[in-house]
Amino acid sequence: MLTPMMLTESENKLLDAMLHLVPDHGFRALSLRTIAKTAGLSLAQAYAACPTKFALINAYGQRLEAEVLAGEDPATSAENQHDLLFDAVMRGFDAMLPNKAAIRRIDQDIRRDPLFALGGVTLLHRGINALILAAGIEWAGLRRIARRARLTGALFRVYQIWLAEDDPGQSRTMAELDRLLRQIDDGQSSHSGAQTN
Repeated sequence: MLTPMMLTESENKLLDAMLHLVPDHGFRALSLRTIAKTAGLSLAQAYAACPTKFALINAYGQRLEAEVLAGEDPATSAENQHDLLFDAVMRGFDAMLPNKAAIRRIDQDIRRDPLFALGGVTLLHRGINALILAAGIEWAGLRRIARRARLTGALFRVYQIWLAEDDPGQSRTMAELDRLLRQIDDGQSSHSGAQTN
């Protein structure tokens, strides 16, 4: 079972510094030394906390997972799977919203670096695990594999819409998320709309 890890004070300082610097400096060109200086840490302290920039991306993923899992309120949460999953995903997007400019720049730079893109697959799997856990989903066997694959594809599509959307209300993102989750509920492919068994 996925257990969200609380970030250390140094990790949070470095992460906040990176998110502040990336929109103007880019991600690929940004050095750990510059991030450490902005965070008020020595290079040795920064290296001990997050020795690479990918470690900072991983730390950001852990921060989001913790917010997604902590935001669920059993007293007020929805009862059906669709709404629980919708709420969990939107908690993640809401948490990312203040840093959207940085996330857009990181996304652009990572696409040009195969090693970072490969590492992103691991973060995606962790993120999916957090969402499934937050929604209380109990998929098993082949059903789990098929629906997890559909969910991964749906979330990637919604993430692209979220990146392009400038409306702070995230109306397009919510509409597409709702549509694709309903296709998963119905056992339909998000690409073809064909009925699956």
